[in-house]
Amino acid sequence: MFDKIKDTVLNKIKDMESKDQYISIMHQWMIVFGLQIILEVIFLLGSGLGFDGKTLLRIFLFAISSSGIVVSLAYVFKTKVNVWFISIYLMVMIVFAITQLAYKNYMNTFFSIRTALSKAGDVGDYAFDFLLHIRPHYFLVAIPIVLYVLLVKKKSKQYLGFFEKEKWLALLAGGILVHGLAFFSLSWWPQTTAAYTLQELYYSPTQLESAMRQFGISRFMMRDLLFSLSGRETQIVIIPEDLEDPTDTPVDFTREIDDQQWRYLAENETNETMQMIDNYLLNRQITPKNEMTGILKNKNVVFIMVEALDYVAMNDDVAPTMMKMMKEGIFFENYFAPTSACSTGDSELMSITSLISVPGMCNHDEYYTNRFSASLFELFKNDGYYASSYHNFPDSYYMRNIMHRNFGSQAYYDYDALGMTGLLPWPEWPSDVELMEKSLPYFIDRDKFFSFLITVTMHNVYDRDTIYGIKYFDEIKAMYPDYSDDVIRYFSKVREFDNSLKLLVSELERTGKMDDTVIVLFSDHHLLRTDLEILYDYTYHVDREYGHNIHRSPMVIYNSATEPMVVSNYGSTKDLVPTLANLFDLQYDPRVYLGVDIISDEADHVVLLQDGGWIIEHGYYESVTQIFEPNPGYEVNDETIIRYNQISRNLYQISQAILDNNYYNYRQFIPKAKLQPDPID
Repeated sequence: MFDKIKDTVLNKIKDMESKDQYISIMHQWMIVFGLQIILEVIFLLGSGLGFDGKTLLRIFLFAISSSGIVVSLAYVFKTKVNVWFISIYLMVMIVFAITQLAYKNYMNTFFSIRTALSKAGDVGDYAFDFLLHIRPHYFLVAIPIVLYVLLVKKKSKQYLGFFEKEKWLALLAGGILVHGLAFFSLSWWPQTTAAYTLQELYYSPTQLESAMRQFGISRFMMRDLLFSLSGRETQIVIIPEDLEDPTDTPVDFTREIDDQQWRYLAENETNETMQMIDNYLLNRQITPKNEMTGILKNKNVVFIMVEALDYVAMNDDVAPTMMKMMKEGIFFENYFAPTSACSTGDSELMSITSLISVPGMCNHDEYYTNRFSASLFELFKNDGYYASSYHNFPDSYYMRNIMHRNFGSQAYYDYDALGMTGLLPWPEWPSDVELMEKSLPYFIDRDKFFSFLITVTMHNVYDRDTIYGIKYFDEIKAMYPDYSDDVIRYFSKVREFDNSLKLLVSELERTGKMDDTVIVLFSDHHLLRTDLEILYDYTYHVDREYGHNIHRSPMVIYNSATEPMVVSNYGSTKDLVPTLANLFDLQYDPRVYLGVDIISDEADHVVLLQDGGWIIEHGYYESVTQIFEPNPGYEVNDETIIRYNQISRNLYQISQAILDNNYYNYRQFIPKAKLQPDPID
């Protein structure tokens, strides 16, 4: 059989050598290699990722390899098919690069192929709008295909000849050898403070921006495709952390925890990954109680994730009710809401579980069938609360009806269950006032309630008229005539949300529950699909251009009977669960949650970004450049950088392991509440 195949191949080569129909292989390879480098440089400059000599050398090697192998494969075809083969190769890279640039402009993040595949069927309404956000200069990436067509059209006949077997084999072998050299280059110039080696990043390109900069857009596309199709099976390697010694804790602040059952399960666990998760969590710090523990105990909670709540919205004229809460509540001035592949769904998951979203994928879609026995719903249910959730949109994008049941919500009411009507196609969004009107009857008369509301009115778009984008436009424009119309439309939507808060306060006062209710406001992400210049120019509270302040977000915990307070510790969405658990003195083990109590001075406060960067009080780490930028007045040594990179790596990997293995389904950290879900009409 093998002899027959060998004879067939040799006869084919002899036949090709006898015909004058083949483009000079070396000439074509030099053209394709040069064009691929042009594409890479334009993309890196256009995306803002940039490059240095080391990364450019690595990209050169990968381009030599891939172009050599592709040209070798194309060479076996006659001229017309050959040209089409190369054209398709270039066009796939160009389309991928342009799409990445546009997505970055649209959502302020890049995407993985897995994300694109998982959400492809859900974004039909956004497709045309997305195309409108492809800026003209992005098409500079298409220069290679234009040059290729011109070169082929004018010069191809000069380079036709016989099939050159020796050169063909030499280029194919050379491409393979250079690929080996390119892979070997991953070990050159190691960055000793980085969280991931380049070899790890190459095989698991979850840190999208770093992978693009280190390997180039074409190599990233190939690796991301293989990684997405492989099922993301990655080896979890937890690096020991040097935990900071807590200060002396007063006896009355000690948190007593009985973990005998947990340790018994860990010691007898036969699954290595589950045991690894147990051991990592058990060895984490138990943050003690503090002077804020229990100050809100037994009060009701209205927990609101506000769509696109940004510092731009912090305006007394536009949102007087919200601003009263911001000024008179517990305000977190260094709170961040980092974006991710699916920011709203991922923020929702993090806010309820204190897990960290796995980069490069829609975690809400991937893990909505998981069980979360340690969720915020379960914590409050265990303390005698009625825990329910509400959203003014149907289940057409996220599977919330299933996920909220697995979160532990006793009843989830979406657009349909609330009896809302008149849903209009994108870009219109339902009213938050109607959400509040429809939701309040389900929980306002309960003795103790935890109610999670997910709003939607403030969702983009802001660059065209929509129902709520123009509802208060004239009134607000009269107050701010010099403001951008985009900002005024956003303000109009903010006013609608503020009126929902006004309604909530009115009902709480009517029922005599105002002083006994806590209102939590936090954002899923900053303004998206919006020029960053708007965020820079219309934020007056912080410098949004500094570091990662684009992700800085207003967050407040408000109670009318509690004194105002400003918390300066750094925190983010992952820290909401332990922060609330401490304020309400709920029965919880801090080690179970990957976030920490933001108010605690004993906790290690770090904000994690999806690109592998992080923020601490002393400054911020850029994962793409692998450089730590200290804040004014601070200095940080390499040991500190290494330590926080280890913490970042560990938290991301342990969170993925918890989600992939449905860990909380097999560990019951909170006694099951005896309450039964309310039926939904």
